[in-house]
Amino acid sequence: ADCVEAIYNLGLVNKRLGNLKAALMAFSKLHRLVPKDPMVMYQIANIYDRMDEPTPATKWFKILHGAVPTDPTILYRIGALHLKDGDETAAFHNYSDSYNVYPVNMDIISWLGVWYVKQNLYERAIPFFERAAEIEPDEIKWKLMVASCYRRMGSLPKALACYRSIHKQDPDNAECLRYMCNILKDMGRDQDYNRFADRAFHSRKFLATFQFLVHTRIFGKSGSVTWRDVTSHVTSRHLLFAAWSLPVTTGYCRSLPGTAGYYRVLPVTTGYWLSLPGTTG
Repeated sequence: ADCVEAIYNLGLVNKRLGNLKAALMAFSKLHRLVPKDPMVMYQIANIYDRMDEPTPATKWFKILHGAVPTDPTILYRIGALHLKDGDETAAFHNYSDSYNVYPVNMDIISWLGVWYVKQNLYERAIPFFERAAEIEPDEIKWKLMVASCYRRMGSLPKALACYRSIHKQDPDNAECLRYMCNILKDMGRDQDYNRFADRAFHSRKFLATFQFLVHTRIFGKSGSVTWRDVTSHVTSRHLLFAAWSLPVTTGYCRSLPGTAGYYRVLPVTTGYWLSLPGTTG
């Protein structure tokens, strides 16, 4: 027994000092003495992982899983190794098994939710983001993800209900205001749209977000762009909000001759133009 304990401690010391090969030799020798000890198996698997050797690390974690089949951390580590190796399908299965055993690991919950979103399985993703919101109730992003899933599914009433709940918790959340206004407009609820568009216009976070978008979408100049720069060229806050609501990557901006480096925006879906220096209309 003393010999076993001494070899184990030798392995730990070498591991702590970064002598991973020496540590691996110690734990491998120890495994021959006590082949069914799960702590020894874990140390061997963990050292292979730290040595960036995923194949033997996965092998040893699987051996360990056979000895301790109900440990969610082992399943998580196997999934992480598959993910490192680029095998998302295998990682998904291991993460799912780990979640079934221990459904409070936030890394696994968020990964599974995002995985379902990537597969366009929004209905399957929602329970994971709702679970994350239960664990971290003050973290707005999980509720935004739930609302986003409903929105992408086309369930606008449910998405709107989620955004309203988020708005009560964080009235200045720019993403929430943006999509809430888009949904209200799509549903033909113009009175509510105007009310929330007005709130968005006065939201400090909205102003900061739009200030950034102005750089990429309207003004072709470097340096800071003040809110006065924007409002001096846009007379209607609702036209302004309509422009802000456009996706950044859809390429609606184009330069115009004689505008001294400025751009103007054409929101194709709304038919609005924003008047800028050197342009008409």
